[in-house]
Amino acid sequence: MFKKKLSVVVLASLGLFGCGSDDDKKAVEEIAKPAGLNIQVEFYNEVPALLTDDQELKVQFGFDIDNSGDIVASRDFIIEANFKNGKSSVFFEAMSSAIREKKEEYGSYNVVEQLGTAKLETIDGKSVVNINILPQPVLATEKDKETDVLVGSEKDDPILNGYLARMAAAKQAPAMNAGVRYRDHSSRVGSEDYLIDGDAGVQLNSNSIFDPKDDYQQEANYADIERVSFSFD
Repeated sequence: MFKKKLSVVVLASLGLFGCGSDDDKKAVEEIAKPAGLNIQVEFYNEVPALLTDDQELKVQFGFDIDNSGDIVASRDFIIEANFKNGKSSVFFEAMSSAIREKKEEYGSYNVVEQLGTAKLETIDGKSVVNINILPQPVLATEKDKETDVLVGSEKDDPILNGYLARMAAAKQAPAMNAGVRYRDHSSRVGSEDYLIDGDAGVQLNSNSIFDPKDDYQQEANYADIERVSFSFD
């Protein structure tokens, strides 16, 4: 998905940007953050309510874990959150080692019950996406399909072990990229914004990167990233 252009501040829970001391904010943040990898994407504008099957929002982020200068699915850590018809799902992009959640019906990928959570909401006229990637995926308790990763297979499942190894390596990744894409398939209206062109990543000097306004692609301004923040907890 990384085709065009990133910008990342320590992840703060929504509603923590008002009055109060820095110590108070830090204490609340430490309590509010769930375990795992937390990503927050703030938009300059509001994404339309996703009410039909025709409307879809994709938020993707990736870490250059092998310090190659490119972020690619074959060897780096790339996660995508999909919002459609009022629902959300999380997907690990890794070619033949990709993992999807069971609630998604498409694709012949490796399947777990849950990789994480993704929430889209609007605050003061601007959309915000919060994604939490669990430190350990919730595995299936029953094997509905051959691709289901079952509880008890943690020690010997190469797909799961590879996923966890990439996620652990992401903590030391020197670069990151992120992208957002909105599409209304019925009206053909869409927009997309990438924090940096191509498959390269932004060198990480902090956990918060800002992106310029009005640098989105296509006709609508919905997918215009203001800031991406992340933390490993």
